[in-house]
Amino acid sequence: MSVPAKFQFVTKVAAIAATLLFLPLSAGFVLHAWLLSPVVSWFVLPPMFVITSMGQVPWTLCLVLLMGMLAIIAAWRHVKQRWLRALLFAGLLSMAAFPFLYRYQPAVTAAPGHQLLLVTGPDSFCDHVRRQSETFWEIRRCEYEIIGWDEDERLFYKARCDGDSEQLWAYQPDARTGPEPAAAIPDTLYPIVSLPEAIDYVQADVYPPSAEESVRRLSFPPPWSVSPTGHWVAAVARHVYGPEDVIVVSTSERQTQRR
Repeated sequence: MSVPAKFQFVTKVAAIAATLLFLPLSAGFVLHAWLLSPVVSWFVLPPMFVITSMGQVPWTLCLVLLMGMLAIIAAWRHVKQRWLRALLFAGLLSMAAFPFLYRYQPAVTAAPGHQLLLVTGPDSFCDHVRRQSETFWEIRRCEYEIIGWDEDERLFYKARCDGDSEQLWAYQPDARTGPEPAAAIPDTLYPIVSLPEAIDYVQADVYPPSAEESVRRLSFPPPWSVSPTGHWVAAVARHVYGPEDVIVVSTSERQTQRR
């Protein structure tokens, strides 16, 4: 059964449009991992503007990504030009890789030899989309407050998010599980003991490199609460005009970084 010419035209247009949207983004993220340069930012700015606009309602981006991949598959058999086939194939690869490349990052990362745990990190791709959008548009939906550590090396912190009541959370770094709601602050809670050298356990990913230290100090302000055993430091990292995150950083250089 022949496919109507109108359907072929629509799928080709949709496939090319999706490719031109996602291909520069995925390529830009890969280049950014190799070379931190303003050129990369300028390269991805137009499609990033579209993506982050859709990110306010994350499921729309997920839908566009899926429909774009289906459009390429549907249009493939009707495309004869080799250059166009190569372009669409590159677009399909970029869309398949996009969920792995478009990941939310806190305001700071671990310095070499240290381990950083993102306590309040996104749980799904759509959450990554929403948080990336909040970073781009400088939206701070939640604010956090470090309360302290208990004798079992559990971190307690408070979260205040738009439209929600204040919530107490507990997190144990060595358990390798996510934060859990806490009913009350324990009586055995250790007072916050700051560790001034904690500022050297993280770094900021900025350009030019000469601005790294000043941005790091803005993004990783005290107090830096050290755990009872001294193995971990907890703090609230914040994009200067964007989201906040509770992070835990190892004090020992024997550990390696992980998400």
